[in-house]
Amino acid sequence: MEVQPPADTFGELIPAIGYIRVSTWKEEKISPELQRTSIEDWAKRTRRRIVQWVIDLDATGTNFHRKIMKAIAAIEGGIAKEIAVWKFSRFGRSRHGVAINLTRVEKVGGQLYSATEDADPRTATGRFTRGVLFEVAAFEADRIGEQWKEAHDYRRNAQLPAMGKPRFGYIWHKRYDPETGALQQERYEIDPELRDVVVELYARYLNGTGFKPLAELNRIL
Repeated sequence: MEVQPPADTFGELIPAIGYIRVSTWKEEKISPELQRTSIEDWAKRTRRRIVQWVIDLDATGTNFHRKIMKAIAAIEGGIAKEIAVWKFSRFGRSRHGVAINLTRVEKVGGQLYSATEDADPRTATGRFTRGVLFEVAAFEADRIGEQWKEAHDYRRNAQLPAMGKPRFGYIWHKRYDPETGALQQERYEIDPELRDVVVELYARYLNGTGFKPLAELNRIL
């Protein structure tokens, strides 16, 4: 059932903040354009007016150290009455953070709506549905976190950096060799052309030189 605004507001559009978040988890990179289109379509169907867009690119949902706080502040400041997201998971995946910040929104009479999930927070059933969806989002975050931890532990035990990517001063031989198309043992070898530069930079770091001066020195060396 489509979420509709209260009967006494049909004469005017309800002001809402459109919030878009693109996750740092690569498998969740739902385009901002798709999210915006879904929110705009929802606003037209339910007589909302998006008065402000808040966009977080490459932002994790496992904490609230992001621009969603601007949307929450806008609700508290009376700029709008609602926050509209593509899915509830865009608001956040942290159980503790969601509870605290959703309370801030509702404490001043605001509401959080999903453009693609039919859960009316004005009803007991809607709040229950939304709660289940938030729990699913938190579960997914926990599951992904556990998988990354296992991957990092495996790489460290293999004496590799936790994250596989280029490292200054080293030649990175990836697990997949694009030249031969074959799998090989991943490894990092010292770059002979940069060996002396790395030694010099490290010695200066041990003597108290900061990272910014070292970066500038690296361009000279």
